[in-house]
Amino acid sequence: MNDVVNRLSELHASASGVAAELRGKARRLSVLRVTAFLASATLLVLGVRDYAFIDRFGFWLLAGAGLLFLLFLAAVRMHANTDVRYQRALGYLNAIGNELKVAAGDFSGMDAGAAPPVGHPWADDLGLFGEWSLHRTLSRCHTVPGKQAFRELLLTTPVRADQRGYHHAAVQALADDRENRLRFVGAASLVNADARAWESFHAFAQPNAVLAPGGREVKLLLLLVPVFSVTVLVLAFGGWMNSSVALGLLTLPLVVSGLYFRNTAEVYAAVNPVIGFMDGLAFLTERGAALPSEPRLVADDIRRLDEAREAARQLARIGSAYDQRNNLFAAIVTNALYLAELRNAVKVVRWHTTHAHRIADWSAAIARLEMVVSMASFYDLNRSHLVFPASGEADEISGTDLLHPMMLGGKAVANSFSFGEAGRVMLITGANMAGKSTYLRVIGLNIVLAQMGGPVAASSMRLGDLRL
Repeated sequence: MNDVVNRLSELHASASGVAAELRGKARRLSVLRVTAFLASATLLVLGVRDYAFIDRFGFWLLAGAGLLFLLFLAAVRMHANTDVRYQRALGYLNAIGNELKVAAGDFSGMDAGAAPPVGHPWADDLGLFGEWSLHRTLSRCHTVPGKQAFRELLLTTPVRADQRGYHHAAVQALADDRENRLRFVGAASLVNADARAWESFHAFAQPNAVLAPGGREVKLLLLLVPVFSVTVLVLAFGGWMNSSVALGLLTLPLVVSGLYFRNTAEVYAAVNPVIGFMDGLAFLTERGAALPSEPRLVADDIRRLDEAREAARQLARIGSAYDQRNNLFAAIVTNALYLAELRNAVKVVRWHTTHAHRIADWSAAIARLEMVVSMASFYDLNRSHLVFPASGEADEISGTDLLHPMMLGGKAVANSFSFGEAGRVMLITGANMAGKSTYLRVIGLNIVLAQMGGPVAASSMRLGDLRL
């Protein structure tokens, strides 16, 4: 444990330094942004006041105002990018910090899970959910699909004995790759339990979520209108066309855009709820794709996330461009020049046709990785008290030096247990408060851990496919 804590402390110190550096850079860019804007506005006002300066200064003042405004725009962009990097660094830092708190016995930053369904055969007796629960001890899931899948895994423990070896290999590999695992947890915390965003994401995946605007005539318009607009501008600036005529001609693309406005507005309404979500998803899939892909259990999921990464980035870029429709000036200019509204709607439809049917697979891959990462984090912190169980015969269960999974590293008394003969009954007797219920919970919780595909708190254990 001490070695793990020391390494986590080193990672925490390094991540703190990165976060502090990014925070400082964001503050400096914020000051630059405000200063450049105020200076640009000041020079603009002075430049148009012909009576205050002789004419030659007016040009340079206006030129300076333009350059400072460009600096302002660059500072805005750099500040936005730096702030995103800072938030991601903060997510990673918090993930490390939570592991350090758990190592010290503080589970306040962990998810206790929702109440179990009424009448579940073992959830209440074993304390699977709640303030002091197995869920809070294990779960590092942050996304809605991950939380749902982990809850289902706890309540059903569906991993068969012949499949547990694949889970053990994946848990071991992800536990060893501590840094990438914690970066994945930090990225997932940025795409957390916003159920509406995930609902919108899955609604967008439906076959009829977006409708294609037009057909072949749309492709022709998207090809010809930019040529038409550029030609008009060249003629106007070259002095071969009256400016009033040019402005009149440039209203024609706006009319074309208006003819398709209802259709493009419907496409925007479908994609708008997921635009802000896509940047976080792209980063999460990037961190997921960086996890060890050797274990057979997670290889396909990591491949899916590698595919999802570029697709998510692509939709984020399309959505960001489409969002310019909310700026009236930008909408008029871009639609007059190249039918931006219609062009972006077509791009959304193409993306939907190519990728929407994969969204459910991406969500499932994220959920499965979060579950394995949860087990790997639990294993990483408690290696000296945990072991991977061996597969036994159908109803076989035996364990040596079993411990309560939530009482590791303390003064808990280990107990052994063996129950292998079909039809056998074991009676647990003893005085009140002697520990009978705790003994039963130790056995039950370790069965749950084993049947989730995870390690158990024991020096050895054999378990078949028995029903808890």
